[in-house]
Amino acid sequence: MYVIVQLTPPPPFFLAKARSSMPSQFDAALGYALGHAAAGLVAAGATAYMATAHCLAAPTAEWRLCGLPLYSLMAADRRAGEAVAVVRILFNHTYESFLYILVWVLLLR
Repeated sequence: MYVIVQLTPPPPFFLAKARSSMPSQFDAALGYALGHAAAGLVAAGATAYMATAHCLAAPTAEWRLCGLPLYSLMAADRRAGEAVAVVRILFNHTYESFLYILVWVLLLR
């Protein structure tokens, strides 16, 4: 005997992608700049670096492209008696802290 079950998947959540289906001129320029910086890092043989862009409020000719060492985002932690590199937790991703930040942002409107 077969049982037919009606599946109703939840609708997809696109709130974070609700800006536009086409990238803006800023998005395209930023992607191009970060790709250019990443290619420069690869050509220089710099491994474990992340391409970053600064001064984004200025015109694109004044943007500053940099390589950020990934190790600078890490900290030494003792685990089982050994020092290991771990990623620093810059923000506590708990539900309560999210609610506090959400209320704070809504109150500043």
